[in-house]
Amino acid sequence: MNREHIPDGGQLIEPDVDALCPSPTNPRTVFDAEYIAGLAESIKIDGVLQPIIVRLMPDHVARQTNSLAPLEIVCGECRFRAARLAGLVSIPAILRTLTDIQVVRIQLVENLQRKGLNPIEEAEGIARLMASGLCADEIAEQVGKGKSKSHIYAKHKLLALCPAVREALILGNITESVALLIARIPVAELQLDALDVVTARDDYTGEQMSFRAAKAHITTSYTKPLAKAPFDPADADLAPEAGDCTKCPQRLGNMDGCEPGNANVCTNPKCYEAKRQAHNVRMLNLPAETPRIDVPRANTSYPTNYTDFDNAGLRVLGNTYDRDPQHRTYAQWLADNGETVPVYIHTCPHVGDSRAVARIADLAAAADRIARKAAATEEQARLDVAVEQPAEAEEAELPEATTEPHRPAPAAPAPKAAAPAPKAAAPTPKKPAGHPREHSPLAVAYAQYRSELKATIRANPPLMFGGPLLVMIAQAVRGQSGAFSPPTESEAADILIGTAIEYAEKWGLSENLLEQLAEALGIDHAELLERHVPVPEGCARPNEHGVFQKQKTLGTRAGKAGVLIHRTKTAEGWRAEPEFSSPTRSWSGPISINTPPFATEAEAIADATSRARPTIADDGELSPKARASLLFWLDRLHAESTGIEPAEATEIAHRRAAEEAAA
Repeated sequence: MNREHIPDGGQLIEPDVDALCPSPTNPRTVFDAEYIAGLAESIKIDGVLQPIIVRLMPDHVARQTNSLAPLEIVCGECRFRAARLAGLVSIPAILRTLTDIQVVRIQLVENLQRKGLNPIEEAEGIARLMASGLCADEIAEQVGKGKSKSHIYAKHKLLALCPAVREALILGNITESVALLIARIPVAELQLDALDVVTARDDYTGEQMSFRAAKAHITTSYTKPLAKAPFDPADADLAPEAGDCTKCPQRLGNMDGCEPGNANVCTNPKCYEAKRQAHNVRMLNLPAETPRIDVPRANTSYPTNYTDFDNAGLRVLGNTYDRDPQHRTYAQWLADNGETVPVYIHTCPHVGDSRAVARIADLAAAADRIARKAAATEEQARLDVAVEQPAEAEEAELPEATTEPHRPAPAAPAPKAAAPAPKAAAPTPKKPAGHPREHSPLAVAYAQYRSELKATIRANPPLMFGGPLLVMIAQAVRGQSGAFSPPTESEAADILIGTAIEYAEKWGLSENLLEQLAEALGIDHAELLERHVPVPEGCARPNEHGVFQKQKTLGTRAGKAGVLIHRTKTAEGWRAEPEFSSPTRSWSGPISINTPPFATEAEAIADATSRARPTIADDGELSPKARASLLFWLDRLHAESTGIEPAEATEIAHRRAAEEAAA
């Protein structure tokens, strides 16, 4: 073995090829046979143009390789293999004294500068340098070629790939940038799932998913932004086995080389979903032993929907109960009515959300119990009102009528007290906030009427078809599926009537649907109304809000403006209200118990014209001609209503119009 000193360090020698042993730390683990064969042909012609680098075999390397060769190949294993293939007995080499760290660094740099390593080989070489104590900045400086600290961390991250994804990268089935996205997924089975998606060929183009599409898919499907998590990421008690998300090594911010803006991202969607489910169950405020229930899904690609719950005979307690007039959720409706039903927890396998659910049959049974309790309470209230409202109170007279135009009439007369209350008497307890106001006798009378009307309707079900069809319709109305025990025919009829009453009360008060239902069943609701809200013959009956129907109307027009005097006869006397309209504005008021009553129709007309005249006279939007015409009509009508003859009333109106024109 010839030795010759060379200026740049080391000695030039020519050892036998049998005296050489490949290095176990060589980052190149895959050798291109075609490249080695071509290099061997070149060596046969020109020989080895560049010596390989060797060092004396360290004892620990000899034990590791189980080799008796005296020299370790530091760089040039491809030339060594090609020389042996070419049949050379010896090969030129430079013998240098090197440490293990220097060997790893030289091997990595030399291979990068020659025929490139595959990404996994490069990542393994960087890992050896890191294991030797070098930091990313030092490795980037020594590797050179414009490498940065983030590049070193990215290369090292590729070692987090499972074997199948590594092989796909080495074979070129995926790019290094896509492989780096997959490497951030900590679960091997999810890495394989992502690999299948990004390598699938498009049915139309035949191409694989682009990097941008792969990044969007992996980011959406396999990473979770902790900033949008429904739970507190710092809550270590939510999932004790996982701990605090902010300190978790699977959080991007806790990984080396994390890109700015991606720190608060979880890369373990299974753990994230487990925490979200635990949070959802906690928010339901249910006992830990609450049973779970599964719901078959019609389409497993979408979250559990209303149809799936319906098919399973379930209702989500957090959803709005569509038959509740107050539009409460099932849970609020049950709580407000003091009812409970068996509750289950359903967790959607698609999105992980947990919901409290109950069976439709249990909710229907609760609705029946609530309806029975409401009927009993309503009947008791009706009896209480009947006792508390003596006959003389119902017949009490309203205060004396007045001709003052804007004096409001009381809604109902208050009974006179027998004597003033003594000073030592206990004060009346203050009503809590939100307490319902006291109802007027008129409202109480209408409530009694409707209560008796509903009881009469329930007591007179229609003579309609029966048998299975009636039962099926009742089940459909109540929302039951065929899996539950059907009601009897009498129960079915009660369900239908009850539902019709609910509908009439919820939607039909303005259309008198309750009365229409009574007419359809042959019930005389007019007789019941007359019993509870009696009025003399020919008089208008007020509705429950104290508004009377208009019986008569006088009016005139002046161009596009007009004035009307509505009047009606009530039990307390005649009432009248003016109404004005023009292209730009209008005003009117209802004839109600707040409208002052008068003994005669003429007096009511006179009061209404007196109230209308100032408003029209001050209306600046009317033309002078239209204003004069309307005022003339009001003045003449007012004069006639006070007993003046028509001719004289007309003269009075002309005289007043002339005075105002002159003024």
